[in-house]
Amino acid sequence: MVGPAEEISEERFAKRITTWQVVSALLFNSTDPYSAIGNMGVGPYAEERENVGMVAMLFVNPEAGAEGLERKLLTNILPVSTEGKLLGSIVDGKILMNGSTKASGTFDFVITESGKTLLGRKHTFLSKGSNVLAAGELKIRGGNIVNINNLSGHYLPGPDIANTYLDIFKAVNINVSKAHLKVYNSQGQIINHVLPK
Repeated sequence: MVGPAEEISEERFAKRITTWQVVSALLFNSTDPYSAIGNMGVGPYAEERENVGMVAMLFVNPEAGAEGLERKLLTNILPVSTEGKLLGSIVDGKILMNGSTKASGTFDFVITESGKTLLGRKHTFLSKGSNVLAAGELKIRGGNIVNINNLSGHYLPGPDIANTYLDIFKAVNINVSKAHLKVYNSQGQIINHVLPK
């Protein structure tokens, strides 16, 4: 967690940067202090994050798109579903539904390792059982994503990953400015609710 703002000298700032270089090199295989600091809640790319473990964080550079993600992938733990349905996708920020499916309602989603966002029924049907960046449910209303959660029995995304879902969506060019993020624990209880900004 980041403490209250304080004025520090250039010498002290340089010392902190060096400390972050060491920490980020050891934990994240990165010597870029701005990546580490920016994702700890300070610096040029900062956004406040709550309840996120440092080692489990996903680094996102908003200008880099999907390539800006250091990927922590979710792995399917159950047999792949053969009875799902692909109902649509989100491409270049646009919600595209298949056939006569309306872009309204609640859908299972996966974000593939390559950054594709697929909508439908049954997570592993959508992903073909492959590892994914994110899995859960999202609700679309009026052409906007209004709710996102981490409910997936096949991928079981924990709170450490789920707390980064808004960043993952932004990194693959999806507007989540109107979305509530509800993070569930393994007992099905909401442990974090992030309101739209």
